[in-house]
Amino acid sequence: AVLPALRRVTAVTMQSAQLRTEARQGSFEVYGLDFVLDQSLRPWLIEVNESPNLSAHGSPMKQEIMATMLESLVKLLVDGEDSVSATSTAARAPGG
Repeated sequence: AVLPALRRVTAVTMQSAQLRTEARQGSFEVYGLDFVLDQSLRPWLIEVNESPNLSAHGSPMKQEIMATMLESLVKLLVDGEDSVSATSTAARAPGG
């Protein structure tokens, strides 16, 4: 239940900023969203970073997360949305 909640908060956050964001053809932005989870595993958005630190310093878990995220970003840019959906599903599967 945590991942769907994170996705909902992320979608609402990005939608709320669309009116204040200038569309630029042929470019994209990467944002960093910082969350905390309460005792009920409910996510709370702490902040949105316009220029997040994409290095994997300090944590093997962060290194794995960043590698997967950057790989998905490249697939999205090169192959389109369908390739990222397939990758995300495989990554969530046991042993994936």
